[in-house]
Amino acid sequence: MSEPEPHSVRVGVALSGGGHRATVWAFGVMLALIDSRTAADVVSVSSVSGGSFAHGVMAHDLRLPSTTAREADAAFAPMTEMIARQGLFLWGPSTNAYSWSVYSGLTVGAVALIGGLLTALGTHSSRWLVAASLGVLVLLIASYAAQRRGTVVDRALARLFFSRNGRTTPLNSVNRDVDHIFCATELQSGEHFYLSPTRVYSYAYGVGRPQNLDLSTVVQISACVPGGFPAHRLDTTPFGFRRQCTPRGIPSAPDLAVLVDGGVYDNLAEEWFTPPHGTRRETDNPEGRPRIDQLVVANASARDRWIPFRASRLPWLAELGEIARSEDVTFDATTALRRRHLVARWEQAGADGPTGALVHIAQSPYDVPDDVLRGSQDAHERARAAHAVAVLGDSAYRRAAWLRIVDSDGRVRTTLGKLGVEATADLLQHAYVLASVNLHVLLDRPLPDLPDRARFTALAQGQVPATG
Repeated sequence: MSEPEPHSVRVGVALSGGGHRATVWAFGVMLALIDSRTAADVVSVSSVSGGSFAHGVMAHDLRLPSTTAREADAAFAPMTEMIARQGLFLWGPSTNAYSWSVYSGLTVGAVALIGGLLTALGTHSSRWLVAASLGVLVLLIASYAAQRRGTVVDRALARLFFSRNGRTTPLNSVNRDVDHIFCATELQSGEHFYLSPTRVYSYAYGVGRPQNLDLSTVVQISACVPGGFPAHRLDTTPFGFRRQCTPRGIPSAPDLAVLVDGGVYDNLAEEWFTPPHGTRRETDNPEGRPRIDQLVVANASARDRWIPFRASRLPWLAELGEIARSEDVTFDATTALRRRHLVARWEQAGADGPTGALVHIAQSPYDVPDDVLRGSQDAHERARAAHAVAVLGDSAYRRAAWLRIVDSDGRVRTTLGKLGVEATADLLQHAYVLASVNLHVLLDRPLPDLPDRARFTALAQGQVPATG
């Protein structure tokens, strides 16, 4: 493949996690980047969790520097429709047979075991112990099948989205005009583990070659949320890892990586572009890490809302809820700190580092222009902000309408189930308009003509709009 032409401004894109909400949000942001011609300057994309589903489609089907809006619509429509109407996994047409068989096996096994034991005790008959034994066997088989759900999703992804001519697409065969980085979390080291078509990297392991990894496998690993899917155990021997240094307490690269959702470590997927973070080691600098001028962070995770906790007559059950809520609060707090750290770095960057724009689901398209008009002394930035407000329409009705969409999008659950056509169209439109405005005001990118609602509804219905 010929070397890409040099970029006047090198752009990195980070796609956050957040289930199918994040997948749709990433699609909307990328459509805005393509329509504004910003995609022509993108040199690297990183992603975690729900953002990795969208990233996988881009890596598989598009050449970002040269893609058209219509090509992007055609690539995004199939997955967008499935998310809107059915959901991908584990309750959807692609995996329903597996899910129902596991659920039925666990139910039948439990009933046979409990019923057989109780009846045997009541009748003093050993014949019912046979039913209990069969129940144990069915439970063991169903439990083993349940532990295969990551593999089932991997195969479904390959069959539906990541194959060519009936063959699963290898990671190392996807388009390389953009550096595609899929982020996982390695549980033993407690750090990110990066997978791309040209290399795999982690501080504890070093740099290796991707070998025979499939694109579908890498997407599933990046979205392997604990509790939803078991951790992916990856034999690292074939990757030929080479270390830049020897981390304390790890004399040689481990031969096993235990990988889960990349959002466990960094749900913004931004650290690939912006190391180190405070305590991060200066040696954490793999070959090929891109030097960028601008960073676009698509964040689909809004702050959790008020959740009341009342006195319960089942204290142990209440405590389980409190533990789950504590994890949510910890997650939200660390993500918020990352957002503030990014914005502070961008404001202080000058000529020494990249600037950037956050496309945050909790924002209205009016927020950044209003902030600039209230506080900025830069005449050009103020002019861009005034232009954006004029394009949006500066009326109480339009502002209120966008606040309703922001509130509605913030209430979309973090799920792998269906979102509905209207909710999906809302997310697409919100992400597109917000990205268009924020990149125009903050990064001086062209403000494209904002499409009407019909384009986003069509995509949510699996259709390629007539215009676009």
